[in-house]
Amino acid sequence: MERLAEGDYARIKSLLVDLHLGEQVHYSDHPQLTRGEIERHLEVVPAKFQGENIIYAVRDEVGDVIGFCWIVLYDPGTGLMTRQAFERQASALLASATSAETHIILYLDSDRLHVINETFGMHVGDDVIVSVAECMAKSLPAGALSARISGDRLAALIPNSSMDAAAVVAEKIRVAAAAIVPRAAQGSFEVSACLGVAPIGRAENTLAHALATAEIACKAAKDRGRNRVEMFQDSDQSIIRRHTDILVIGKLREALGNDSFRLDAQPILPLRANYGRPRFELLIRMLGDRGEVIPPGKFLSAAERYQLMPTIDRWVVRRACELLGEHSASVGTLEQELALMLSDDPIGHEKAEAGAALLSCEMGFKQVMSVVL
Repeated sequence: MERLAEGDYARIKSLLVDLHLGEQVHYSDHPQLTRGEIERHLEVVPAKFQGENIIYAVRDEVGDVIGFCWIVLYDPGTGLMTRQAFERQASALLASATSAETHIILYLDSDRLHVINETFGMHVGDDVIVSVAECMAKSLPAGALSARISGDRLAALIPNSSMDAAAVVAEKIRVAAAAIVPRAAQGSFEVSACLGVAPIGRAENTLAHALATAEIACKAAKDRGRNRVEMFQDSDQSIIRRHTDILVIGKLREALGNDSFRLDAQPILPLRANYGRPRFELLIRMLGDRGEVIPPGKFLSAAERYQLMPTIDRWVVRRACELLGEHSASVGTLEQELALMLSDDPIGHEKAEAGAALLSCEMGFKQVMSVVL
């Protein structure tokens, strides 16, 4: 049994977390526990099960029990498993499964719960989560695992099932959630939920991948009107795009942090011989880890989905003004017109235009800003 360092009483929790994959740990002080006893060498040994929790006794060097630690396996609000307990049991189930068995993940997210919280109070929102969790627990087949992943997001693993059969279960949960009636004095509102259905594959990190794909399908259900069930399908272009955006968003945030973009100036040439003043179209490009050029079609969808377009707009305006300042001698002293195509975010426009005016004054050249949507 591992012993704890003298005076390092906090390691009791750390030890239990390591032993049980991060499950939430609580500690109960013994009424007679003194500072001197805390500073002794302690050890933690399994004691017993109590209800749905695992209890550990904390003993001193003599062997006397001076306190207890316990690990929470179930969410106290909904009665479903905690995420850590779910992942541990699901991983054990998958490890013992045969290649012929097919398992399915359901991912549930309540619709517009933030509106209920803001309008009627967090306690009403908590009641809705509990009611939806009850709908899930009652609708799942025997042998299924279910958990509260976080907030109003729930998940379930249905063993030995097909996608179609699991979709029927998901629809049953959706219908039950839509039939929830607020309790008296809670106000009048509708409850609904979206569910994503995804198979558990055979690749590495199968559970994490299945949860991610089921979440993608769930978000696709929200995009398509809410209060519905969607199955993850490789042929669904909307789901494929959302999956791609999830993969890209991390690189996009990193590029914004590292200023890893560039503007390419593409000449605009008239069909007639008289060119007049030179005109250019500025095109944004993102630079990859190895300096490769990534076209906007690969990252703008993710930027729009995760509300990063105003940030990109401001970067474009700032960099465009900087380029005009750097090349002011070559473009001449005449008033120049710069046309930029920005997103349709009005707040982003206000900040971009204000930034352009400020940069123009600082750099000492005249500019007409034209925003193209």
